[in-house]
Amino acid sequence: MLLALKNPVSLMQFLFATLLMPLNWFLETAKLYLLLKSEVKISFRHTLEAVLSGLAFSMNTPNRIGEYIGRILSLEKGQRLIGANFSIVSGLSQLFVTMTAGFVSIIIFKDLLESVGNSAEILGYITSDVFMLLLFFACLLLLASYFFYTSIVQTLCKLLPIKKMITLASGIKKIPSFLLVTILTISIVRFIIFTTQYLLILHAFGVKFEYHAGFAFISIIYLVMAIIPTIAFAELGIRGKVALIVAGGFTNQLLALTAGTVFVWILNLVLPAIIGTAFLWKINLRNNS
Repeated sequence: MLLALKNPVSLMQFLFATLLMPLNWFLETAKLYLLLKSEVKISFRHTLEAVLSGLAFSMNTPNRIGEYIGRILSLEKGQRLIGANFSIVSGLSQLFVTMTAGFVSIIIFKDLLESVGNSAEILGYITSDVFMLLLFFACLLLLASYFFYTSIVQTLCKLLPIKKMITLASGIKKIPSFLLVTILTISIVRFIIFTTQYLLILHAFGVKFEYHAGFAFISIIYLVMAIIPTIAFAELGIRGKVALIVAGGFTNQLLALTAGTVFVWILNLVLPAIIGTAFLWKINLRNNS
């Protein structure tokens, strides 16, 4: 890291990647804000606090599922039910983009991934026809769940007349199609941004991939991370291992690859979570007063 910081080009890449971090979370906030403001009166600042609080809350939960709880806690009582639904919708859009990008990347580089599959068992799994078929249907299911979320929830409530489910359904209205398309577009832009961050940092550490190849390998890394159950605090080790398996077959700069993965984890998760912790503390004080 110190050697990379002495290189002016690497330093510029670090700085640019760091500047993209606020934009990354600005876009995530924009998704939730656009959804919330269609139903309730809320400020962008309050939505940002909810997003960062959710991130801080999620650090000890599997696959950061606690992010939704943290967001809800930050909202006013009258906004929490709507916030829960819209957080799920926002999450579905980002998961669909992640899964689809990984799926397309595997198709494009299938032959190359299979060529090193013997030395990495996981590559053999993700390039298998069975996995690809399951992934294809998973992407279709996510897309349908995203665009027909309201109808699906209401149907489930009729089939499962549980009180909490009925309450959940009563708090959601049909989301306009143009708004869903807008949120999905923002999710695509956000995915491009944090993938570009990862690629910039790897380049800064001396790992040289062509943009399209690097974009594909990073997409596959995020796909695998979305599938593997993990806790954010333990995610660093798993993400580093996945990065080494997926991209390690195409570069011998394993130390630089690991260093880049650590830097991305700190930049995109740890630093925003630290800020979010301050907001959680504020919520705790408010609830105890």
